[in-house]
Amino acid sequence: EHRYNLACDYFDIGLVFTNKDDFNTAKEFYTKSLQLFERLKLKSELSDYYFNLGEICAFEKQYRKALDFYMQGLKIDQAQGNKPSIASDYNMIGELHLEMDNLEAAEESFNDSVLISKPISASLELASAYYNLGLLHKKRAQKNKAKEYFMQAQEIYSRIDTLDFQKVKKELLELSNS
Repeated sequence: EHRYNLACDYFDIGLVFTNKDDFNTAKEFYTKSLQLFERLKLKSELSDYYFNLGEICAFEKQYRKALDFYMQGLKIDQAQGNKPSIASDYNMIGELHLEMDNLEAAEESFNDSVLISKPISASLELASAYYNLGLLHKKRAQKNKAKEYFMQAQEIYSRIDTLDFQKVKKELLELSNS
């Protein structure tokens, strides 16, 4: 029990250093966390480890490495059948592809997230996928398609009252004014 708590503490400390953009120290704490989670054979925590390490690699513009880590995390979530996490995973993978300007792969990932999110009523994941699809179509200069997805995201965010509602509203205003 103490090792589990210590592993969680290391993981949380890694998050703090990630938020401070001290990626080397964050990696050290994530690695300490990983070692304990592996010894305890806790798979769900390993998925989070891989996605957080992938995020650090994305911040450092090491996109291939980030994608490799994301795919490792996705495999763990798929093996466990964790559908909300899988939907979220596809959003993160799509965001990475969007940043890499690999628009086809990004669209595929966002659509995968939509397909998984709808039947399980995963509202946040679905709204995020719609928002990301809006960004993708905005990048492609497909204004009407972008508006359509932003409006779907905005409708969901308005019901669950998150700060993301304002973010989507801003995107829609920018499209209207352009």
